[in-house]
Amino acid sequence: MRRIFFWFGVLAAAFTVVVIVGFGYLAYNGSRLDKESESYANAAVLGGTSHWNGQELLGRATPNLLRSATAAQISSMFEWFSVLGPLTESQDCKGSSSVVAFVGKPISTLARYTCQAQYQQGSATISMVLVKIGDVWMLNAFHVDSPILMTHKPPQKS
Repeated sequence: MRRIFFWFGVLAAAFTVVVIVGFGYLAYNGSRLDKESESYANAAVLGGTSHWNGQELLGRATPNLLRSATAAQISSMFEWFSVLGPLTESQDCKGSSSVVAFVGKPISTLARYTCQAQYQQGSATISMVLVKIGDVWMLNAFHVDSPILMTHKPPQKS
């Protein structure tokens, strides 16, 4: 009976060590992913919205985003967004990254960010979803919300 308790204690201690090491690794890796994704989100806002460059978005887009909208549609949307004028001030984006795993599916690294920015004609909130493909972060979704856009007619879908 004493041997059973001994081995149970050894297994419990080993399990505890594995859990602690695992949480430490996740905390370290999660912090690194948050820094990477936040830096990428800030660069995407500056590059794509400083002068509303749709080509900048296309260069950062995932294949999934490119399948959901044509280059002409993205160009048309950025023409509409350009009514906000050039970027005058941008705060750091707020959000975080996460690693998503499902049985039978590949592991995905995602990040969601929201950025507040001031443009010549008014303010806007930019929301984006990032996906890490290999070692590269890419835009998987991009949304601009501003009351200024409501006063202008959006482009017609083709």
